[in-house]
Formats: sequence, structure tokens, C-alpha cells
Amino acid sequence: MIVLDSLVNVLDTVLYLFQLSLVIYIVISLLIQFGIVNPYSSIISLVQNSLSQIHEPILNIVRRYIPM
Repeated sequence: MIVLDSLVNVLDTVLYLFQLSLVIYIVISLLIQFGIVNPYSSIISLVQNSLSQIHEPILNIVRRYIPM
């Protein structure tokens, strides 16, 4: 049971970090769209591209089932 509890704990932490990074990805995308943040800034570009590589494959699956 201890191993199962540890596994559930790790999974919970990974899902929490994924959710947190998704919120950051959405906020950065909105800030870029509204012109508040310069998209050509090196740190913004690095964060946006990194989060995009993590989230876009999963978001593409979700977008298939959500009508636009």
C-alpha cells in the first residue's frame, strides 16, 4: 500500500504541475494577443515555445471534439 500511495502522490504532483503550466501558457498567450508583452522578447519566446511543445499535442486532441 505504501508504494501505491507514493505513486498516487507523484501522479497528483505531476498533474498539478501540468495544470499550473497550462494556466501560465494561457496567460502568456493572452498577454501576447493583447499586446501587453513583446512576443519577440527572448525569455517570453523561450517560455512560450517550451510550454507550447508540452501542451499543444494534448490541446489538439481536445480541439478535435470541441466545435469552433
